[in-house]
Amino acid sequence: MKHLLLAAALVIPIAACGGGGTAGEGAKTGSNAAGTAAMSASFTAEITKIKTCVQGQVDGKGDCAINFLQDPVTRMCSDVSTGRPNQFAGADYKKFTPTCDAWAAVLGQTAPEKLTTLAKMLTDLEAAR
Repeated sequence: MKHLLLAAALVIPIAACGGGGTAGEGAKTGSNAAGTAAMSASFTAEITKIKTCVQGQVDGKGDCAINFLQDPVTRMCSDVSTGRPNQFAGADYKKFTPTCDAWAAVLGQTAPEKLTTLAKMLTDLEAAR
């Protein structure tokens, strides 16, 4: 099951290459500090929700029912990997590459491992602002 999730997570960015804007649009990222800050804040909010859900699962409050493959973090990471413009106009996608690399790892981890990775992701996002 873990391998299936990881394989699906790797397919999402590849499948996303078919649509979106032109190659020139992706090159425009990085010109807007406000876009970078807004994207960082969105990543932080979503990852915090996920961390809270996973913590509940670790604490025995039931399974975390988040669909990681359809989560906003997955969609934003797809934009980062493809360079596709999104609602965070001009965001410096390079700053989010470590976050998205870690996100790919989260998809195949156990709940306790996810907590560790998610906590590190939140720390790294503070530096991206």
